[in-house]
Amino acid sequence: MKNYKKISLKELSTISEYKISIIIPVYNVETEIHKTIESILNQSIGFENLQVIMVDNCSSDNSREIIDEYANKYDNFISIHHQVGSGSAGKPRNTGLSHATGDYVMFLDSDDSYTPKACETLYNKINDIDGDIIFGRYERVYTYSGKVKKSYSPYKDNLTNLKENNPLNVPDFLWNIIKIFLYGKNIKGKYPRSKVLNEIEIESINEEPDIFKMSPAIWSKIYKHEFLIKENITFSNLVGEDYLFSVETLLKAKKICFLNNFISYDYTVHDNPKDSSIMNNINLRLLKDFMDLFTETSILCEKYNFKHSNILINPHLLHWFRLWFKSNMGKNENKELIKSLKNLQNRYHKSKFTLPLIIFMIKVYIKFLKD
Repeated sequence: MKNYKKISLKELSTISEYKISIIIPVYNVETEIHKTIESILNQSIGFENLQVIMVDNCSSDNSREIIDEYANKYDNFISIHHQVGSGSAGKPRNTGLSHATGDYVMFLDSDDSYTPKACETLYNKINDIDGDIIFGRYERVYTYSGKVKKSYSPYKDNLTNLKENNPLNVPDFLWNIIKIFLYGKNIKGKYPRSKVLNEIEIESINEEPDIFKMSPAIWSKIYKHEFLIKENITFSNLVGEDYLFSVETLLKAKKICFLNNFISYDYTVHDNPKDSSIMNNINLRLLKDFMDLFTETSILCEKYNFKHSNILINPHLLHWFRLWFKSNMGKNENKELIKSLKNLQNRYHKSKFTLPLIIFMIKVYIKFLKD
């Protein structure tokens, strides 16, 4: 393992040698990591312009050896090995941030891949407008069914060859009903909803709050490195830490651009119904951490005077309910979850009708039907 020290804002201005630093948290992906790295090697921006930081989170397979091989082969690859597992990708991503020397930062999960022009397109745009965050669409690639769906967007697009995925992954007719219940009407913003939009460029998230209706996908985004350091934005160690990171960066960013017709990322969805690992990963810590994420989100919204926290929390709270429904929580664990729900409800006692109703229904279901 090579030794590197944490980069400060002052140091970044003098030692920056790459256009983009790409951070990859790694955990037990020996069969998939090659595909991920090949998508970096084949980027149109030129591989020499990219710094690749791979952080192993105590893998028990051959992932450690594989990333070491890449680090030994390429000067712009770094492999780092944690000695203690963190249980989430937050700590490895923070390690990657502390070693990044690029002008901009991107994130890549170790079983996913970039589209060939992802880095070049996002880099050119963020450099052109001097933005803090630029992001595009992504594809959900289902490994078992073979389906490919585009990520949800509240704006019309030209990506007519792809069916749109909705945040809750429910049938379209049901989603059309649910989204009215969750979000209400479209929030009036800077851009119209009546025509196809190629780009949405704003100075503040308050100009287009509907952006928060999209998945908080950090890996379809590029961030100005200076912005992250100046605002002291890092990942929490909660499960689902990318959600809170995405919320905080969008609330603090001074210039944001969304490329509505550009697919930058292939997100792998393991949808084999016989895969028991999906069920085994739903545990008490995961469900309680999500509750803490929702609380932290509400605090951030209040701090930055964002008045539409419901569009951030409602769909994710229903996603939480779906996870709990698939789990095998015992009576005592369900009691712990009800306490977390009550704490969240106390924060929203003055909230609009929808969120308290969702919380109430979940509490009743857990207490009377699941015990």
